[in-house]
Amino acid sequence: MKRNFKTAICLSALALFTFACSDDDDSAAKPSTNNNGGGSAAANKYSGSASYGDLLELEVDQTDKVLTVNNLTTGITENNGYSELDAALDIDGTLYDVYEGIYEIDEGANGKSYAIEIADRILAGNFPTGRAANDIFLAVTDEVDYSGRESEMVGTYFYVSLEPGAQANGDNEWGMLTIDEYGDVYGFWCDQKSPSDTVVNVPIDSATAASIYQGFHLKLGNIDGSEFALMDETGSVLSDVKGYVYIGGESSAIMIDQGTGKGAVFAFKSDLSQANGNENFSKYVDEYKYVDFYENFTFDKGAGNFSINSNKTFDISLIGWDADPNVNDYYVDVTAGVSMTWTGYPGVYESDDWDGYGSTLYHVFAGDFVMYFDYDSNDQFKGYGIGGSLD
Repeated sequence: MKRNFKTAICLSALALFTFACSDDDDSAAKPSTNNNGGGSAAANKYSGSASYGDLLELEVDQTDKVLTVNNLTTGITENNGYSELDAALDIDGTLYDVYEGIYEIDEGANGKSYAIEIADRILAGNFPTGRAANDIFLAVTDEVDYSGRESEMVGTYFYVSLEPGAQANGDNEWGMLTIDEYGDVYGFWCDQKSPSDTVVNVPIDSATAASIYQGFHLKLGNIDGSEFALMDETGSVLSDVKGYVYIGGESSAIMIDQGTGKGAVFAFKSDLSQANGNENFSKYVDEYKYVDFYENFTFDKGAGNFSINSNKTFDISLIGWDADPNVNDYYVDVTAGVSMTWTGYPGVYESDDWDGYGSTLYHVFAGDFVMYFDYDSNDQFKGYGIGGSLD
């Protein structure tokens, strides 16, 4: 069952690669209406998937500060009021000015949860979405119709697959896939820790995919709005898999819902100008806001800021709600000057022992988007985050 699940994920990631073709123009791909700069007054609408494998429809009303989620799988609709964190946030007596733009949802006795919106492009969050097992979600704008634009998805992508409980038992999945001009999707997935252990030339072709761990071959189906279909090698649509795509040049993303209880796949387009021995780290020097989820930690749902520095280091400032009912307060962690090493994959960097406890953090950059995943000293997958630059 897991192998079939991985195949479906790979196909989804392939679709993401296609829409994320480097020839796309970022500005042309964005919706013409929004609620964040003189456009439509209506709420921003998104569709996507949560980590348990639930299909979601979401709206962000920036006027009334309400995040609405309709869980199509459970049939539950929830309205979550939110506040936008200030530029200068007073936490534990110290002023931090890096949280502006992060949405905070007050869950009462359950603490705080968070969301990041790159308006009319993507929405990521860890707030309630109609099922307690949904740790984190990613959604793309539902205001653009990409029908007939399958050819724009051609490209190569890096993905991370999230399965229920994956953060607790280390059974996560990451990999790369390529969508070619014929709609064939070639790629591989790997369950092991370090992407730098399995560097391969990209784009991925059939021979490469077959020789790298678990290679796969899928086919891209049609796009309807922002949804796309995936097929097996025989051309049969994978009925239990549904994909969503945002086509935005270097800032392109997809998510694949693999079915209830089977998890979700989040994938970002790769910049192939930095593949196969080429690197241009300066492209990633920026500030990125993110939301995350950690298992068995001081807190489980948090948010924060990555400052990527020109000397190939990063500073991280994260906040979360302390899970200890006797404390019932913010948890804050600020770590500066952590070194980053290129894995050889385009846009993928690792930081060994970044927290002083032997953990390894992997950053995945794709234009304005960023995601990461984190391993503890025992090579167990412990947490992940999604976000982007709000500038």
